[in-house]
Amino acid sequence: MSPLLAALLALGGVARAGDNSDQNCFVDEVIPSGSTRVFQQAATDNTNLYGALGVAERKVLPMLHKHEDMGMFIYEHHVLAGATKVPARAGGACEDSFLHAPVDLTSGSVGFAVSKQDFGIYYVASVTMAEAYGSGPTRFFLNYTVPFFSVYYGMAAPFTGALTESSDSGVYSVDYVAGVEYTPGTVAIRAAYVGSEGVYAQAAESRSGAFFGLAATERFVEIPYLRTGIERFGLDRLERRIGRSSLYGRKMELPALSERPEAQADRDFWSGHIAQEGIAEYFDVVGSFAVRPSPFLHELRLGVHTEAYSDLEEMPEEWGYRAYAGVASVPPAADLGVVGGPKPSFTLEALYGLDSRGGYFRWDFALRYNDPDVLARFPYAENAFDIYVGFEGGGN
Repeated sequence: MSPLLAALLALGGVARAGDNSDQNCFVDEVIPSGSTRVFQQAATDNTNLYGALGVAERKVLPMLHKHEDMGMFIYEHHVLAGATKVPARAGGACEDSFLHAPVDLTSGSVGFAVSKQDFGIYYVASVTMAEAYGSGPTRFFLNYTVPFFSVYYGMAAPFTGALTESSDSGVYSVDYVAGVEYTPGTVAIRAAYVGSEGVYAQAAESRSGAFFGLAATERFVEIPYLRTGIERFGLDRLERRIGRSSLYGRKMELPALSERPEAQADRDFWSGHIAQEGIAEYFDVVGSFAVRPSPFLHELRLGVHTEAYSDLEEMPEEWGYRAYAGVASVPPAADLGVVGGPKPSFTLEALYGLDSRGGYFRWDFALRYNDPDVLARFPYAENAFDIYVGFEGGGN
């Protein structure tokens, strides 16, 4: 069975496991409640993690100069199934009844980039959706069609601006990032404008893996995101034995519903991350420790991958697989209904790629459960499945 089919079947199973089994039942209106505020917050967090900036930093920038004078296209699709639940009035076959409706967070992002000698430009647009559902089949269909067919709205985002719209059963957001890159030697200097945030800047050195990146409001009044350190550094003579090393710190903002000063002060989430990937070619160890708002072990997971599995730099001409298992934790948050503490965590990943002198393409698939990066953005999404499908390609 292909990873794509497995991912679709997994989503279908999660969708049908909801409270509302009638395929003709739908959500007519979400009822205002404390859960609704979590629903609204989830829509914002969805844009921050899976929107345009996340795709640019995670996918576009690392690959911008893979080939000399290259052009690049990328599409990403995420579904976080059952992130939370909200009370709702039903329509259709369930008309006049009340539902405890599951909320899924989905996104579709498309990106383009062009490099010419030491210079590059890139643009990424995203459509994210938080939607309450009344039936499994509707949930399965809309999760994969609405973001895909509406992402073209993001192409006009520089003219319309980043926007968020609400309906009776969901919240939809459009965001974009447009930026430039200059690469004198081994150093890459990047700057971008982000529709929903303000500005983004990053500098990275390819040999050492050192990097520094931040997102800030337009006048740098606030810095909601900062990440710096060394990522995937390896010595040629030792790499086959000990793999590649990562050591970095990150600052981001946790969601908070309360306007109380103490609740807002606890939003800063500072953490340190360490990883050793490719130990004896096949094994990985990943860990992170939170410093603020309180010290705790954020992540400790062990991984194993096949010989064909590789990361961004290489493209195997066969399927490669990787799996992680361990624990992930988030701090307690009373206003979000989060108890906190360690949760079992696992990730299954698959990729297929092809690289040649003139270009490359790559398919990625992943199924994640209590993923630490997902929980950092969505602490209320405990025990939810995150399903990812991505495609990228480029060349001269």
